[in-house]
Amino acid sequence: MVDCGGGIPSPMMVAGSRIDAHLHVWDLGVRDQDWTIDLPSIRRNFGINDVSVAFSSNAIAGGVLIQTAHVVTETKELLLEAEGSSSIVGVVGWVDLCAPNAEEELRQIMESPGGQNLVGLRHIAQSLEGESWFEIPAVIDAVALVGKYDLTFDILAYPNQLPAVVELVAARPEVRFVLDHLGKPRVQEREIEPWRTHIRRLSQFENVAVKVSGMIPETESPQWSVDGLRPYFDIVLESFGSDRLIFGSNWPVCTLGATYGEVVDSVIQLSSDLSEIERVAILGDNARRWYQLDLG
Repeated sequence: MVDCGGGIPSPMMVAGSRIDAHLHVWDLGVRDQDWTIDLPSIRRNFGINDVSVAFSSNAIAGGVLIQTAHVVTETKELLLEAEGSSSIVGVVGWVDLCAPNAEEELRQIMESPGGQNLVGLRHIAQSLEGESWFEIPAVIDAVALVGKYDLTFDILAYPNQLPAVVELVAARPEVRFVLDHLGKPRVQEREIEPWRTHIRRLSQFENVAVKVSGMIPETESPQWSVDGLRPYFDIVLESFGSDRLIFGSNWPVCTLGATYGEVVDSVIQLSSDLSEIERVAILGDNARRWYQLDLG
């Protein structure tokens, strides 16, 4: 088993605190987010102060910023954002792990201002890479660097890419992986297979956790209910157990289909039959442990 050991003031960040492990911020004047062109309600700037307001209304002690661009400068910007905010406890950034100078660049980032806030790396494979990208030998070799520096590797993939993800995590038992958004099941279409089969295979590797995020449809005309989300939550709970599920809102993308409070409440409702210890783990302690967050 893997040993995972600014704005409005946040609640005291200690064990048992709620942590939102999946947040995005962006400034369209600095870098366009072209994927938002057809999503007018989120085609604007989002900053730390915006999410801090949502945190304060939902007893969230802190959050983890997640990259949105394959640009090293964005990672450095996010690290500086985290450095200046009491609301942010970590950053999952991006480095071209397959580049010849990847280790040098990663080391430079970790030694730059705010570099101590880097807790993981991510590559947006879901729309930018092919079905087999995760099992390419060069990628498997490159991901070893993540383990060398004791970071996590967040996986953003569609269900048809999950078999390749299985090959990656099997080949890299020394790396902690986090599967974002439950592996993107087709919730709106109520499709379970083959996603469920892939999830069960992936759960056999104890160096993988799953982020309970992104379940609410990413549409401005949402039709969803907690009951509609429950089959997907129950499958990852049964497969991974409550000690490997991590809450994340996917803010502000989640606001396409729900308010921030509704997203938080949906996970609270989905986990209502669990013990208090299990609920606390999902809503914060697992993120703290898996990302090795220093809540100070």
